[in-house]
Amino acid sequence: MAHTSWRVARGWVLATAVILVVTLAPFEFSADEEIVAMKLSRVSPNPFVNTWGRGPLPAIGTALNVVLFVPFGLTVARALARPGRRGWTVVAIVSAAGLALSLAVESAQAFTRYRIPSSTDVLTNAIGASAGAAIVVRRSARRDDT
Repeated sequence: MAHTSWRVARGWVLATAVILVVTLAPFEFSADEEIVAMKLSRVSPNPFVNTWGRGPLPAIGTALNVVLFVPFGLTVARALARPGRRGWTVVAIVSAAGLALSLAVESAQAFTRYRIPSSTDVLTNAIGASAGAAIVVRRSARRDDT
């Protein structure tokens, strides 16, 4: 059991590290108040509005944001899954954790030179974490039925 817990914890840390590298590289931060204020002013409360470009939201970027957070959702859900714990509870906790991580990343992007914060990213990242959790919950339910 301890070996499995360590493996799950390693997966969780690795998934989080990958997210941080992919979303914050090249790690050039700036505390220039004007740049930060400009970036934050362009973040729309509506995640379906592209405030940084013209036209619709880029489908490939949106899909990649979902995919990026699926491993996080998988590993956190595996860490939380326990006999008797309701699946929706696991999905809700993982969704909240994915949302919190995404909000932290997007907030940090306001202080980077080359990254742009986006409410679309927050939503799609949370969807990815939720999808990963749902996969684990569904697999656990199937195993319990057999």
